[in-house]
Amino acid sequence: MSRRETRDFRASRTAAERVAALRAHAQAISAALPGDERIEITGFDATTGNASRVASVDAAPQEGDLIAAAEAHATRIGPAFGTGAAPPEFVPDLALQRTSAGEYVVHLQQCHKGIPIFQSAISVRLDARRRIVDATGSVIAVERVDDARLPVAAAVRVAAAELAAAATGDAGSDQFGQPLPRPLGAIDSFEPKVVAAFSALSQTPTVLEPGPFAGPIQASLTWFPTDAGLVLAWEVSLPRPGDGTLQRSVVSGRGELLYAQQLTHGLTAEADVYEPDGAAPRARRPFPLAAGEYAALVPSAAAAAAFPDWVDAGAATAGNTTIAHVDGVATTVAGSRADGGGVVFSPADAVGDDQKVVNLFYYCCKMHDLFYLLGFREQDGNFEVDNHAAGGVGSDRVDAHVCLAEIPRTASFVTPPDGSSPTMLMGPVTATGRHCAMDASVVFHEWTHGVSNRLVGGPATASGLMSPQSLGMGEGWSDFVACVLTGADVVAAWVVDDPKGIRAYPFDADYPDGFDKLGTGRYVSSPHNVGEIWCATLMEMSRNVGVPVSLQLIVDAMKLSAPNPSFLNMRDSLLAAAAAHATAAALDAAARAALTDGIWRAFAKFGMGPKAACNGAQLEGIVADFRAP
Repeated sequence: MSRRETRDFRASRTAAERVAALRAHAQAISAALPGDERIEITGFDATTGNASRVASVDAAPQEGDLIAAAEAHATRIGPAFGTGAAPPEFVPDLALQRTSAGEYVVHLQQCHKGIPIFQSAISVRLDARRRIVDATGSVIAVERVDDARLPVAAAVRVAAAELAAAATGDAGSDQFGQPLPRPLGAIDSFEPKVVAAFSALSQTPTVLEPGPFAGPIQASLTWFPTDAGLVLAWEVSLPRPGDGTLQRSVVSGRGELLYAQQLTHGLTAEADVYEPDGAAPRARRPFPLAAGEYAALVPSAAAAAAFPDWVDAGAATAGNTTIAHVDGVATTVAGSRADGGGVVFSPADAVGDDQKVVNLFYYCCKMHDLFYLLGFREQDGNFEVDNHAAGGVGSDRVDAHVCLAEIPRTASFVTPPDGSSPTMLMGPVTATGRHCAMDASVVFHEWTHGVSNRLVGGPATASGLMSPQSLGMGEGWSDFVACVLTGADVVAAWVVDDPKGIRAYPFDADYPDGFDKLGTGRYVSSPHNVGEIWCATLMEMSRNVGVPVSLQLIVDAMKLSAPNPSFLNMRDSLLAAAAAHATAAALDAAARAALTDGIWRAFAKFGMGPKAACNGAQLEGIVADFRAP
């Protein structure tokens, strides 16, 4: 939906008279500060004419509650910021954030009479020694106020009418090129009904019945800044039918639509990253990647015109599918705003901790989009905060940690059931001084564990790979994806500084062992070793039938499989997926035969021909068959 904006941001409101007045306020406030502490205005907001950054000089370390200290500081310097003559009112976010450099950040919402002022907030930064460094943001002068109030049901009708008007005509396609249903029909008979209203709270949070929308409607009071002053208004969130995207609308007390915008959105961005690993020069890549970037990997990639933005409105390494940060620090890495409203992530230290976070975020988001195209979607248990009413359980984006100290297993991925966020841990390799977050093959390997654990046996339990052969396949799938996405036949070669990588043999056509070795020698207790045979088989299959088809069949076969399959069970699931693929793609008899033959030849080469046998998914009772049918 297009944005509706009644404020005029075309001209700068930074006037010399206003600048002088605010600087005078800063001098007066400085004179009352203890010791040598003073404040200086170092930036102005052209959209409001007020200060955008007020720096603190020679501030003493804060004692006690830093959130309370930041709130008191913001209140004290409010006149210099431009809040007006009345004492400013701020409500802090109770989450105290801390950066990888040890700095603290407190976010404060500007309010008036307990009601938030729309898009008016500041952030107070303190250094690692707890000294206030600056306050940045945008505030509004509280001078003229229009407090006319519209009944909430009437405001919802105004917002719904705007959404209905925008929904006429061609419904178009979503970000993945799939047709959208027409969002909303006529709403003439729609009568919003209140379910719950918390009138004891100043902003009166209210919930209304869904009516023709995808879920309950939410509304609360806000102050909206206009040229005439602050206007009391209802902020209404409508979940759009068809995809559940929230439409955020602001309706004045006199029934005027002041603002409308999709609430579920992101920012276009770009970043300097290493791909496939730290051996390559750092290069600028777009966030998100265009669908064409996946054309060599996904048969249907060309069908998707664009992907949703990876970065949310916070302009940091956090979005709908991934949040990346240094382990033990909740603060993400912030990008810098670029011309045109986008964001650029280009850490000053090209090998520092922030770069590792940006790299990890890039790799994880790329994997989400690739596997979305391959069919790992919301209803399949993929990793998203907002599932856009597409099925499954949301609130489970990947929580990706850059661990600065050595950790057990060096790299890992824990996959809980759908609706709970998986945790990815990426640590350093002490022997080389290199970090797994800078090696795509390691990240891709771990991320793929999330796919196999959610798909095999279904996403509700994420426990479909518990038996020995099943565990081995989990490792084998992950190695396979890591190899084909990086164009290599080894895993983690860069991070361990060894061209042979971390497996016993490269996954080339000469891999020496097969199914007959399971349960013997090095293929007894280690899932990684067992998985090597599975990966070698899949790599051979991809050489026979192609990488895109192999990736697609693997995802399809995971969905088809029962929990805890054996190698042979999964072989059969792959063949079943291939048969369905051949029918859907309308392959002729020769192409269908070539596809089936290519799969069988790969499995027979590694001892999994039609007469192979085993005791379930255990490592006992192994009988190999090296002849293709």
